[in-house]
Amino acid sequence: MSIDTMWTYLPEAIPEYAATLKYPDIDPQNVITIQGEKDQELHSGDSCTIATAVYSDQARFFIVLNWTAMTRAEHDFLFDWYFNSNKAQGMSNNFYFQIPEQYDPDNYIHRLYVVRFANNWESSMRNVDQYGIATIVLAAEGKLGAGSTTTTSSSSTSSTSSSSSSSSSSSSTVKTTTVP
Repeated sequence: MSIDTMWTYLPEAIPEYAATLKYPDIDPQNVITIQGEKDQELHSGDSCTIATAVYSDQARFFIVLNWTAMTRAEHDFLFDWYFNSNKAQGMSNNFYFQIPEQYDPDNYIHRLYVVRFANNWESSMRNVDQYGIATIVLAAEGKLGAGSTTTTSSSSTSSTSSSSSSSSSSSSTVKTTTVP
């Protein structure tokens, strides 16, 4: 069974830092939000026209995570991942992020995306050992490979892996639509 997710629209990629942030190493406490967009702009014109400037056919996706409470160890793990020059180095290096996607009530696909941090670090501390991270935004730049998934169900687990690199070119087109 095929499901359309950001996996369908991202190119294959290889990260600069070949390590994986995954569940249960990090477990966001709130909803994981996936935002998607195309590199386009709408412009209003005379005579009730709308012009769309299309800069690229590629889709862009952002994964938004947050925690209201976490231990110091969990906080320090993510803090080190963000600031360590041998790891993500802030927004500089991309890396793997594993996110489970449910395609029916008993089965999950654990897919590896190539992501990078897309915002500055902001954390909080309440009491002595209760930390929080308001928001972490990960820009999804690609996926490990077309065959790189792990399927988990109530009866079995299977895994396959492959990887390659992909690049894309960008062009600009303008489409005009008249609104009645």
